[in-house]
This record gives sequence, C-alpha cells and structure tokens, in this order.
Amino acid sequence: MMRRALAMLTAATSLFASQALAVSWPELPAPPRTDVQWVAEDMEFNGMPMQIRTFRSQLSMDEVLAHYRARWSNGKRCECVENRVGPYRQIARGEGRYFYTVQVRPMDARASQGYIAVSMPTRGVLKPGAGFPQLPATQVVNDIRTDDKETLARTLLMHNAHSLPANVSFYERELPLQGWQPVERLPRQGLARSLRFRRAAEEATLVFNHYGKETVIGATVVQHRFAGEAHARPPRTSVR
Repeated sequence: MMRRALAMLTAATSLFASQALAVSWPELPAPPRTDVQWVAEDMEFNGMPMQIRTFRSQLSMDEVLAHYRARWSNGKRCECVENRVGPYRQIARGEGRYFYTVQVRPMDARASQGYIAVSMPTRGVLKPGAGFPQLPATQVVNDIRTDDKETLARTLLMHNAHSLPANVSFYERELPLQGWQPVERLPRQGLARSLRFRRAAEEATLVFNHYGKETVIGATVVQHRFAGEAHARPPRTSVR
C-alpha cells in the first residue's frame, strides 16, 4: 500500500546519502472528524524530502475537498490545483518551499479515506541510486530513504539488461570490497536469487528476479541505531 501511495503522490562508508533526512516540516491539519496516522514521518523519495500521513474521515470525499478549498481560498477562488489520480481525487497547493498534496476517495456515502503529504522540492538533490553500486546502464526506478528514529532504511528498485547471474556476481564481488560480509545466498540457481550482507550495524538484502529480457533488483539497506543513539542523527558518509 505504501509503495502505491508513494507512486501516486510523487507523480504530481555507508550506503546512505550524505544529505540528512531531517527537515523542519510545517503542519497541514486534517479536516474535522478525521483520524490520522503516520505512513512516513521523515523520508526521501528519489531525492525529494517528504512526509505522508493516511487518514479516515467521517466526512465525505466532497466535504474533505471543500475543506481544503476553503482553507486555500483567497476569498474569491481556491489557489490550488485539482485532478484525478487513479481512484483518488487530488487537491494540491504550493506554499513557499513546500508542496501540499491531499488525495481522497470515498469509503461509503458518508465517509472517506486518503493521504496527506508535504514535500519539499529542492534543487541539487542526489540522483536516485547515488552512492549505491550498480552495473553500467542500470535504471533506478525508486530510491526511498526513511528514518523511524531507531533505524535508517534505504530501499531501491532497479533494472538492467545484464543477466541475472552477472548481477549476482557483481554484488558478490563489489560489496565485500566495501567491507560487507556475505551472510546468505539463496538459492544457488534459478530465476530468482537473494543475497544478504552485514557490516557493523548495517544489513543489506538484495533480491534478483528475471523479467523478460531484463533483471530486476530490489535492494534494502538498514542501519540500526544502538540504544544510546536512538534519537541521534549521525552524519552519513559515502558508499566507500
């Protein structure tokens, strides 16, 4: 669900980036009679800092949209943009350095569900996949970084035209050169493989799948904070 929400919302050494995730976020209040929960409080999607909440409201979809139209009105018209994104109605507005997006769809005749996102489009952000080893001509679809106070996590989705064995061999050769120790390799043969590595407080898992004439690679890197560092934000170094 989170991946789908991210895809729609964004349509409008260590393997972590050197740029910190911490951002001073403004608050976009939810409508009345609405329950809100965090999806991601502090994250980056393809280099863009953002945060996302999900909500369930006793208001209808039209009432939620009317709430934000009124909030963003200059007295004559709403200074916002509205459109459809899949099953959702979307209303969005830019204010200064921030961009606000609300997506909502009906749950029934008198209730609705959706997402509230605040993003900070910036210049000079790192290219998706920056700092993560890749074979030549690899395309990075998603590069997501999250910080939940106890762990830093980075998830990448990539694909290339190299064979699955060539990709597996590349990471088995490249990651140990950067201090990663192999932990697990499953299976030895087949159309899907997985590798797991560990380095100090970091764990890396890579999953390889054959799709048509391409190989799809999913990579997850998790950096665990120790108990005494649970609320610290250590600087992030380059891949090497």
